Amino acid sequence: MEVYMVVRRKKTTIHLSAKETSLVLEVKKMIEGILKVKPEDQMLLKHQTEMDDEKSLSYYNLNSQTARAHTPATLGLCLRDPVIFASLQGLQTACTFSNASVFLI
Repeated sequence: MEVYMVVRRKKTTIHLSAKETSLVLEVKKMIEGILKVKPEDQMLLKHQTEMDDEKSLSYYNLNSQTARAHTPATLGLCLRDPVIFASLQGLQTACTFSNASVFLI
């Protein structure tokens, strides 16, 4: 079944649909086609939890019952910042990966 999602980052909103069996990596590849940002430079969040590339959308409870066309699921998108010159202390819009890479919302 189809899953409908709204991916948000700052003032950018992307509407996507995919099969509930699709991997998170496949969603990132869709975003790459739109934003021209490689999947490894993206981090998707659901309820402030990082989504694993190898997990399916249904693993995150994104299915035809919870993510409908008229009530899509909302996902957050963070993008890797190649170089950070300022201290991140107090910066509320920063996301960090477990490997200490820094992504900005």
